[in-house]
Amino acid sequence: MLLELLLAIIVGCLLGLVSGLTPGLHINLLAAIILSSLPFLSSHFSILAVAVAIIAMSITHTFTDFIPTIFLGAASEDTALAAYPGNELLLLGLGFDAVRLTAVGGLLGLALFSVLAPLPLLVVPLVFRILSGYIGVILLCFSALLILWQRTASERLWSSAFASDAFRAFRGEPAFCQSWQGHKHAEAAHSRSY
Repeated sequence: MLLELLLAIIVGCLLGLVSGLTPGLHINLLAAIILSSLPFLSSHFSILAVAVAIIAMSITHTFTDFIPTIFLGAASEDTALAAYPGNELLLLGLGFDAVRLTAVGGLLGLALFSVLAPLPLLVVPLVFRILSGYIGVILLCFSALLILWQRTASERLWSSAFASDAFRAFRGEPAFCQSWQGHKHAEAAHSRSY
């Protein structure tokens, strides 16, 4: 089991390295290929090993995706904001320093995430307990803001329909579309009975 997980980490890191260093090859494509071949993979490996490989691949891709951005200027949508400063440092002869700074920033972000990840598990139940009596008012305020921020009358109409459906669902009633369809079917059944 441990050897299988170690092998999954190594394979995931290698796949993340390939996807990170190849411009245009996105991590989602590799994850989709792995998930589509899951019936074959699950006969040879455990599901946990496949999940560990995908996680290792995504973490490695995050770190190596900046290398083509800095040296080739081939930015993906994830690294578009880092393309200009990285290219500026490259033009100054500091391309390797830019990669090093990116790696250090990624490691510090990963460490900070690892420390702060359990915090929502502690905070969310407390906040929910405090706000559970006011959820209807909060939804009403956000729905009003959603409607008021729309520019045209048709956008306001669609927003108000969405807000009314949300409130109906919150109260456990069928949504407008469902009740309208039910009404239509009830009329058709009523007309067939005569």
